[in-house]
Formats: sequence, structure tokens, C-alpha cells
Amino acid sequence: MAQPKTFTLQEAFGLPSQTQIQGFDEHPLAPPKKEYFFHRGMVSDMLAFFRSGERACYLYGERGTGKTSFAEQFHAHLNLPLVVVSGSSDMLTEKLLGSWVMKSDKSMEYRYAGILLAAKAGVPVLVDEYNLIPSGVISIVNRLLEGYYYDCPETGERIVPGPGFRLYATGNPADGVQYKDREEMDSAQEERFFWIECHYPSAAEETPMVERQLETAVTDPAIRSTLAQQMVDVANKIRDRHMARNQGSDALRTVMSTRTLLRWARYTCVFHEVTRMGKSPLHYALERVLTRAPSVDAGEKTAVHEIVTLVTGQQYEV
Repeated sequence: MAQPKTFTLQEAFGLPSQTQIQGFDEHPLAPPKKEYFFHRGMVSDMLAFFRSGERACYLYGERGTGKTSFAEQFHAHLNLPLVVVSGSSDMLTEKLLGSWVMKSDKSMEYRYAGILLAAKAGVPVLVDEYNLIPSGVISIVNRLLEGYYYDCPETGERIVPGPGFRLYATGNPADGVQYKDREEMDSAQEERFFWIECHYPSAAEETPMVERQLETAVTDPAIRSTLAQQMVDVANKIRDRHMARNQGSDALRTVMSTRTLLRWARYTCVFHEVTRMGKSPLHYALERVLTRAPSVDAGEKTAVHEIVTLVTGQQYEV
């Protein structure tokens, strides 16, 4: 059985604070813990929601800002349980609430899923791509978000959300280009949520992260520091040209998340020997973590590699 455990923000999230927060020593429903950079402002907002007693929190932000991973890793680093549901435009109530299944003896049993499973168990649930779910389906959970019971018509059971039940939702804005089929929330639904903006780390925060990835191949600290700064500069220039920020003719659909940035640094080390073939490890690695993806057309691929050349001076060889 999971035992309560008190963490400081320093212990749980690596933040310079001795403020305490309650978690568990372990929990079977906790997400897998991964290395993660926690932004102090986002953690502060999450703690405010966590302690408020409210039930619904919406995480929003630009593409690649880690909306889902932030919610997951916040719970993982405290060993808190979290049920995760992936939303879709054709989602049915079976995935969100439950469905009939056949048992080994051929009898039928209704098994709760997603939001009802979390409400019944009194644990948090994360609904990814919340605004992809048809409004007629998602409206079923409104009573639970307000703390009321739900009478399940399939079983006749009245489900009263347990005290630990919370709903985290993530979503990308409906822009008609990259993010289609998104449902628009009405004001009544919006006001149920506590809103947390997720954003990229600052250059000062990302640069040491990139430096750590470069340690295996770049032994000179000064060179490593310069290269890390250049790679972060490239990432931020790509982000500034992303259509979420740039409405001009040179806007990019492609963006570089922190995850992709760190993978780029790691594979730059892996491919450092391509210099013998007259190729740049930076461009060579970037193709393999970003610009060869089917969603990146030829024009955008060229534009991204031109940014690398502009910042680093390393030429792109096809």
C-alpha cells in the first residue's frame, strides 16, 4: 500500500525551495519518472491549483512546450497517481467513461474507464487533446467537475468523485491549419478551469541542459558552452518564426521543442565523425531528429538549415 511522503520542492522538482508538498513513497498508478526541467512559474501555478480544492485545470501553450509531459512529470516526481486518456475527434463515451466487456465465463461486465475510473478511485485524470473530443461526449463530465455525482445508466451505480479526483486537460488552439477539428469551448465550460500557460524554458535555462548533452563529444568547456548557446539560439529563431508567433510569409509550420533540441545535441555527438565526409554534424543530426519528418516540406527544411548556417557558420551539405 502506498505510504504518504513529504517532499520539498528541491527534492521533487530541483527548485531552490524548502516548501513542502505531499506525495507518496511509491504508487502503482504514478506515471514513469523521467528527467525533466521544471519551470518555477509553472510549478507555482500547479501548486496553487493542487491546493485549491478545485477539480479542473487546463494546460495550454505553443506546440512543443510540454503541456502533457509537465502534468505527467509533476505527478511522477511526487509518485502521485494519474490516469491518462488520449482524446480524438471520433472519441466515443466508451473510451472516456467505460464499456461492456465479455468475461471468461461469457457473461458481460461493465468496466469503468478514463474519467469515471478516476472519479470512482478518487485519483486525477489527464485528458490529452481535450478540445478534440466532441462536445456532446465531454459534456457528460461537467457534473463531475463541479463535484456532483454521476448516475451510470449502464450499471445503475451512483459515482461520487473521490476527494483526490481532478481533471487535467491539454489542448492546442484551433487554427484551421495544423490543429483542425478542435472544439470551441463555451464560456460556461471555460470558467470551470484553472488555466496554466506552458512555455519554453529561457535561453539561460536551456543552455546548460544542452551543454550536458554535448559533454560526450565536446571536451573543451569553452567550445561546448559556445556551441550550446548557438543551438539554443537556433531553436529560439525557429520558434520565433513558427506560425503561432509569426503571421508573415516566412512563417514556419515546423517548431523545435526542448525535447527535440536535446535530441539534436545528443545526436550531434553521435554523428561527430561525419566531419570526415565533409559534412556538418549539426546539420546531419538535425535531419534525423526534425527536418526529415514528413510534415516538414522541402522549403521549410531549407529554411531551418539556413538558420543553423546563419547562427553557426556551418554549411549544409545535402
